[in-house]
Amino acid sequence: MPVQTWRVGDVRIHRVLEFEGPFVPPSILYPALSPEALDRNRAWLEPDLLDPATGKLWIAFHSLIVKTPRHTILVDTCTGNHKNRPHKTGYNMKNWPYLETLASAGFHPGDIDYVLCTTCTRTTSAGTRACRTESGSLLSRAPAT
Repeated sequence: MPVQTWRVGDVRIHRVLEFEGPFVPPSILYPALSPEALDRNRAWLEPDLLDPATGKLWIAFHSLIVKTPRHTILVDTCTGNHKNRPHKTGYNMKNWPYLETLASAGFHPGDIDYVLCTTCTRTTSAGTRACRTESGSLLSRAPAT
C-alpha cells in the first residue's frame, strides 16, 4: 500500500501501515451488539468496514510519523511484532514487515527523535525495547520501563 502523507503547515504526517484487513468478528469489540442490530447496519458497513466474505471488521494497525522542522516523532500503539499474545490469536507473535514499511516512507529507526506510545501496558512498553533491539539502532531516547 502506498504511504499516505498529509501536510499541516510546516508539519508532515506519514501513515506507516502495519496491517489492514478483516480481523475480528464484531462481537469481539462490541459484545452487546445483537445480530439484528448488525443486520440493520450492513448496508453502510459493508464492504469497507465489515467484510461480507468473512463477517469480520476491517482493522488497521499503523503508526504515524510526525515530521516537524525540528523533530521526527513516531506515534505508535507499540503493539507490533514478536509479542506473545496467546489470548489474541489474530496477532500473536506477528512478524509484519514494519521496518521495511517504515523505510518505504523514507524513515529509518535512527531518524526518529521521539516515540510517543499511545498505549502503555507491560506488553507495549516491552515493544519499545523490542523495536530498538530488532533494528540495531536507537529508536527511542527514553528508556522503556
